Amino acid sequence: MYILNRAIIVAIAKIKRLHMKRGSRVMGKKESGKFGSWLKKYKHAWVFLYIFIYMPWFLLLEKHVTTNYHVIQTQFDMWIPFVEYFIIPYLMWFAFIAAAFVYFFFTDVPGFYKMAKFMFTGMTIFLIISTIFPNGQDLRPVVFERDNVFVDMVRMLYRADTCTNVFPSLHVFNTLSVCIAVHESEKLKKHKAVCNAAYILAALIILATMFLKQHSVLDVFGAVIMAYVLYKVVYEPEKKKHDGLQFADMGVLAVEMETAALYANAALAKARALSILTVSDSMFTGEKTTAEERETSFADMIHVALEIV
Repeated sequence: MYILNRAIIVAIAKIKRLHMKRGSRVMGKKESGKFGSWLKKYKHAWVFLYIFIYMPWFLLLEKHVTTNYHVIQTQFDMWIPFVEYFIIPYLMWFAFIAAAFVYFFFTDVPGFYKMAKFMFTGMTIFLIISTIFPNGQDLRPVVFERDNVFVDMVRMLYRADTCTNVFPSLHVFNTLSVCIAVHESEKLKKHKAVCNAAYILAALIILATMFLKQHSVLDVFGAVIMAYVLYKVVYEPEKKKHDGLQFADMGVLAVEMETAALYANAALAKARALSILTVSDSMFTGEKTTAEERETSFADMIHVALEIV
């Protein structure tokens, strides 16, 4: 009897273990399935792999560019006072960039791709410049006039961040990247308060780079110029293409104001009407005639119209 009971207990234990294994397998498959579904839904997450290119390269520069670098600063930088309170907007930059990526990642995939393309291209240009043209600045104060919690935070920043690899300022460039993405977002344009808050914070962040002596005026201007050039490359062509396609999608090939009024009046008067037009501007290619060309080159159309009449 004892042997039988013992056998039954052992059998029950084996069944429980087998059941637990099967349960864990089922749970594993469910978790794997959830992760696969997430990847399928958010397949644009592959863009973040760029971090594995940027971080090793940047850390290598931070480690090796310590001496024999080109000092980038001007006399104008000497006139800008050190203001430790700007440490607050300066540190808010991290949340600003993260919030932008999270928003576009989950709500606007095309906008996310454009912002990432814009930002990561600029960051790569920064790495190339820092590699072939090692640079830095010597603006940081050695002695602080005041002693408060904000100064302590600046001291911690100086210890964590070197004064090299500063041109162009990525703090400024990435801030402008977010501002451009916000400005180009059709969804965010409806929320004026959000846009204005983003622009105000961006302005404070850019000022903070100079008032904290993290960057020179040249670093800031370099970032602005790079942002302008990349805007022309990344956003403007697609914007022009999109403006043309909006009309094409509706079957519209041309736009003209006076003809609509002419046909409306003709319909009201039950009269026949005809409009002969010459194309002056193309919504698809962006080609435009000048004011002088409009005055002198449309004569042929007038002659054709008179002959028909």
